[in-house]
Amino acid sequence: MTANTDTSSPLLYYYCKKEDFRNIIKSKSLWLTRIIDSNDSEEIRRTLRIIWKKIKGDVIEALKVDGVDFESNIFMLEKELQTYSFSLDAGYSQLLCACLTENRDLAQNWNEYGDHGNGYALGFSHNLFCNIRNDVPFSSSLYEPSIGYSKVYYEDNVLLTQLTETCIQAFKLKCGYPPYLTVLKTLISYSAIIKNPTYKDEREIRIVYYADGEKFGENKSEIGNFEESPIPHCALPWIKSSGICALKEIIIGRNSGATKDELQKILNQNDINQSIYIVESEYSYQQSKNRRG
Repeated sequence: MTANTDTSSPLLYYYCKKEDFRNIIKSKSLWLTRIIDSNDSEEIRRTLRIIWKKIKGDVIEALKVDGVDFESNIFMLEKELQTYSFSLDAGYSQLLCACLTENRDLAQNWNEYGDHGNGYALGFSHNLFCNIRNDVPFSSSLYEPSIGYSKVYYEDNVLLTQLTETCIQAFKLKCGYPPYLTVLKTLISYSAIIKNPTYKDEREIRIVYYADGEKFGENKSEIGNFEESPIPHCALPWIKSSGICALKEIIIGRNSGATKDELQKILNQNDINQSIYIVESEYSYQQSKNRRG
């Protein structure tokens, strides 16, 4: 599987509520929060439970043909998958992400993430990804392999075929680890960027970070330390130490009641002097107690 972030828009958008917007501007960063706390209850779990069951038979058949000893490895893999799934259900996870979208000013995103037009949509350039690999990250004690960004994949037949082949090759890989551990790491890594197909219209691009354990080496991405309060998160600055600003556009929700001048004042108060385009949304959602449908 190849990570790919080709988009039809030069910017990627982060929809948020008013209070989140003020925190983003004040901190000059986006928060990477736990994937398991997202609105999709199948996050991570879908790959480890549902998708694995769908591809398991084809993986075993391919290993049989190649004469690979698979029975003990399949047994150990499923035992580890079950243990990992239990830890997720118990809330133990430091696998974090920030979710952006290719969709600019779209009703679905306003409804789900922009407080029905009461919030804002922030447009970021790819400068947000400075020194972050365009690839799926994995758990590591080093910064670089621990953080990456990728297009989100929504389950379909093409994805299942690709993941089946990826698992087959992982079983065959000779790297000093038992084969089941290689496959386990592969499934866990890809679980962070695979979602239920009912979310495909969100066209999500995701920054993923393994915050587990102490990190060593140069922190080129400038990601912050893991913090528990007010929610588990790490901060990723969108104004870099070099002065590069990734925030290029702010779209004002039609129901927010805010003006361009008010937002510009907020930017000035937080010493953000870069040129940021401020525009009003075209989204025409009407809030009314008497509204039908």
